Amino acid sequence: MKKWALLLAAVLLLGSLAGCRKAAEGEVGVQSVADICGLGGVGLVDRFAGVVASRGEVEIKKEAEKNVAQLLVKEGDAVKAGQVLFTYEQAQAELDLEKGKLELEQMKATLEQTRQQKAQLEKDSKNASADQKLQYLLEIQQADATIRETEYNLKAKEKEIEKLAAQLENLDVVSEVDGTVTALNENGGFDNYGNEKPYIVITETGNRRVKGYINEMNVSSLNPGMEVLIRSRRDDTVWHGHVDHIDFDSVQSNNQDMYYPGGGQDDTSSSSKYPFYVELDGDEGLLLGQHVYIEPDYGQTEQEAEKLNLPAYFVMEPEGASPYVWARGKNEKLEKRKVQIGELDPDMQTYEILSGLTAEDYIAFPAEDLKEGMTCVEGGYVDVPEDPNMGFEGGEGVMPGFEGGEGMPMPEGFEGGDEGMMPGFDGEDGMPAEDGEGMEMPAPGGDVVMAPEGAVVPGEGAAQEAGPEGAGN
Repeated sequence: MKKWALLLAAVLLLGSLAGCRKAAEGEVGVQSVADICGLGGVGLVDRFAGVVASRGEVEIKKEAEKNVAQLLVKEGDAVKAGQVLFTYEQAQAELDLEKGKLELEQMKATLEQTRQQKAQLEKDSKNASADQKLQYLLEIQQADATIRETEYNLKAKEKEIEKLAAQLENLDVVSEVDGTVTALNENGGFDNYGNEKPYIVITETGNRRVKGYINEMNVSSLNPGMEVLIRSRRDDTVWHGHVDHIDFDSVQSNNQDMYYPGGGQDDTSSSSKYPFYVELDGDEGLLLGQHVYIEPDYGQTEQEAEKLNLPAYFVMEPEGASPYVWARGKNEKLEKRKVQIGELDPDMQTYEILSGLTAEDYIAFPAEDLKEGMTCVEGGYVDVPEDPNMGFEGGEGVMPGFEGGEGMPMPEGFEGGDEGMMPGFDGEDGMPAEDGEGMEMPAPGGDVVMAPEGAVVPGEGAAQEAGPEGAGN
């Protein structure tokens, strides 16, 4: 089984080499510790800036066609649900109601007149000539359309009058929530984003919530009801919550002021952003106005709590007093990072990292030419031989089927082997084939073929020879 593990490692090495490029001088490839230790399933997540705010703000808008008779609150006042905030002028409301009733009567008169015209047209068309009947038909259809439109407008006006009558009975505008008046705009106006200012803004009292902004490019990253994490910017504290809603009605423009040769500004350089609100499962420790990070909850906190079981070959001098790994340090430079390790897992060949390294760190694969101060580049770059056969050559004790360059040493016992087994294995410890087929091995040209029973992988980089039922490269 150990020989099989070694061969599997060799095959995996071939696959990994194919996806790497030659590192530049003075560079070293580094890999994510989370990925190496199997904690990288979540991947990168979107993170949004947020601020802790009161649970909600209620905006009270004044109807443009009405005048305020009396304003009963001022900025900073505490109000209760049902408390009167301001009242409209009664005279204006009465005028609006009378105007609505007059317009309703006019619609009814127009409707009756159009019906009579239609009836007369239908009567006259019966005695009209063949040439005139087409004209009568068109006029009848036009009258019919006018009747349907007037009937629709009449019903809408009736509902409007009902609403005006109800407002006349109660001209008081009341607060819907308990809270504090935090803004009062008696003169109206617009904010910096072109939105009309509300007449009164009331901030609810009660539990806090978090407000953030999402733009049109990543708006699909969040949905109402989605579980999210709230991370402190000061320490590792994490709170849990869910997206309550995204306010698409309060769109704001984020103009990046992009100008092009020849003058003028490109409107397409602007992007829109929308506020969204997070309801918290608990707000203990959060301060009003505190700035935080918001990110979708994909189980990151559970993964962060998992142990770091690092493959043993990354740990240098594990038996010494100061084990270390080659890690990316400040300014993207390579450094020897001391780590505290636990016992070696003999089955998995991993050390538990007790301290000195986290899942967010990046480390390099140990090599003789590593030096502190080398520039770290994410991606695991390695030196790859220039020839397509990756530097392997045929011969005893090395991986068969490759030529050129220095070959890969193989452990003893990989020579010979019975028919139907991988060349280079002995009959006792070799890898048996299933149904007479060998294992998949890369041909010199890079294609993967299945070596059938009796197949051989010749040296000198030649194509594979297959048995009676197989095909070569």
